[in-house]
Amino acid sequence: MTLDRTQAPDFKIPETITHTRPVKRILANGVPLFYIRTPHIDAVKIEVITTANNGLLMTDKALVPFFTLHMLIEGTKSLKSEQMDHFFDHYASEVDVVSNFEQSGLSLLTTKKHYSQVLPLFRSLFTEAVFPEKELAKRKSQKELSISLSREQNGARANQLYRKGLFGKDHPYGFIAEEADVRRIEREDLDHFYRNGFLVNPEIFVTGNLEDADLDEIEELFEAIERGEKAGKLSNIIVVAEGEELGGVYDLAKFTKMKYPKYDIRVTVLGHIQRGGAPTCADRVLASRLGVAAVEGLMNGKSLVMAGIRSNKVVYTSFEEAIVKQNIINKELIRISEILAR
Repeated sequence: MTLDRTQAPDFKIPETITHTRPVKRILANGVPLFYIRTPHIDAVKIEVITTANNGLLMTDKALVPFFTLHMLIEGTKSLKSEQMDHFFDHYASEVDVVSNFEQSGLSLLTTKKHYSQVLPLFRSLFTEAVFPEKELAKRKSQKELSISLSREQNGARANQLYRKGLFGKDHPYGFIAEEADVRRIEREDLDHFYRNGFLVNPEIFVTGNLEDADLDEIEELFEAIERGEKAGKLSNIIVVAEGEELGGVYDLAKFTKMKYPKYDIRVTVLGHIQRGGAPTCADRVLASRLGVAAVEGLMNGKSLVMAGIRSNKVVYTSFEEAIVKQNIINKELIRISEILAR
């Protein structure tokens, strides 16, 4: 059959489009893994994708996430950059950087025959990177040159200014890197970000002709990875209520420090702060209502009860009920807090 290239092929709109639903697993550390089987393709692709952490964007260290990501393949505690390149080439494998405004990460493309050999090294990039000074200096020089050239290219410069005008300079889409941003980057910045802010909401995507045992191997290797800080959140607040059973807030802080020694942990007893604060209008109104209710309750012969507010109305609750009753946490508030902390 001869193909007539002078005639356009018939245009057809597909009636149905079928998407392959991935198999989903949740690792022990809470990281989701999605797998799509490709039975007729021996290539295996593994992507570890995280939410782009823009928490440093409005600081003088705005390019720390960029350099951290691109320096991951420049050496680990066990292998130098040249050794890693030789290793992946030997096993017909390739590691690429995934980077855009909203996501970042690394991808591994290999064969089913070799994936078990290269997977441990790929995994080590997320925990064993060392960021050599020599390689960082080279990367910084390349980035400065790239910024300079982009400024002279009409198309690239127009794209930058368009995004800046549309989204604003404080938005990730509108940010324009300058040479000064590059010069301020130090190796210590990358190491700190790598250990505290890199893996934000990570997800693992796998395609290939793999069996359950192969997925188990991936799961075992990656389930020990600790997730980083939430996007833009470089600190966490833990509220400890009275009556908790872990031994008190100071014991809890000590235990947390032992498990996560890299964190700076500080304890604040809110009562000390609250006693020295000026009462708000709501505080004064609440105190007045409860004070009047307590006096009137005594005058009316009430005892063994406490005055309180429920649905903005003063009520009396017996001590027995107040002691044994447990309030159920509002799941809607938990859902909202998780959304706001992303």
